[in-house]
Amino acid sequence: MFLEKDKPMAKEEQNCFKYSIKTAKDLYEQAQYEKASMHLENAKRSLNELESMKNRKTQEDKIDLVLNQIKGTQQQRELLRMLQI
Repeated sequence: MFLEKDKPMAKEEQNCFKYSIKTAKDLYEQAQYEKASMHLENAKRSLNELESMKNRKTQEDKIDLVLNQIKGTQQQRELLRMLQI
C-alpha cells in the first residue's frame, strides 16, 4: 500500500490518526468540543498524508508497469531481429 521508504512515516501517521480519533471521542464525551475538534483536524491531516503516500505508491506502480511493458517490447524486437538473421 505504501512505498518502502514511506512505511515508517505511514506507521506514524496511522498511530497519530488512531490517537487523535480516540482522544477526540474522549473529549467529546467530556463536552470539550473545541479540543475534540482540534484532534479531529489532526486525524484529518493524518488521513490526507496517508492518502498522499498511497497515491505515490500507485503512481510508482504504474510507472513500473509501463517500464516493464517497454522492456518486454524491446526484448521481443530483439528476439525477432535475432531470428531474422
